[in-house]
Amino acid sequence: MKLGVLTVLFQDKSLEEALDIVADLGVEAVEIGTGGYLGDAHCKPDVLLKDEKALKRFKSSIEEKNLIISALSCHGNPLHPDPGVSRSHHDVFRKTVLLAEKLGVDRVITFSGCPGGSETDRTPNWVTCPWPGFTEIVRWQWEKKLIPYWREQTDFAREHGVKICLEMHPGFSVQLVMDTATISGKIFYPCCV
Repeated sequence: MKLGVLTVLFQDKSLEEALDIVADLGVEAVEIGTGGYLGDAHCKPDVLLKDEKALKRFKSSIEEKNLIISALSCHGNPLHPDPGVSRSHHDVFRKTVLLAEKLGVDRVITFSGCPGGSETDRTPNWVTCPWPGFTEIVRWQWEKKLIPYWREQTDFAREHGVKICLEMHPGFSVQLVMDTATISGKIFYPCCV
């Protein structure tokens, strides 16, 4: 096991400065943000996917510090009911998967996303408990949004040798990931604690 740091903590510094801090602390791994809510201060997928020289410089800057990339992070809401937000976060996720493949990184960390409570909602609707009376919203979110979206993204990530790690974070349809013991192979509408 290696001790790692999410470099977005140092987004006010250059990549090199952030890596110096991390290496000086004796940390061995970095998780690097690629966009979404975390921003892309240290890693610009649009640039790195198109420019092989930039990609090599990026990789060597990390290797020179004897660090590894444990994961790329693109925490966003690809299920947001605002199409502009959802499209942007979806695009960042897909580019992050492609970049992870190029870098030989096998994990991408993100949020599960949080849709609205219906097709007409304009803001995310995080149902923390399906009782009393919210069962239909949770069912709709799962069956119409969460499950179809993540099945498609899982197939995409698998094609590129990448595992998706969903961070269990309040406000992002935590019901998708909070109770991993009971969701295996089942559609599960849990009550979040």
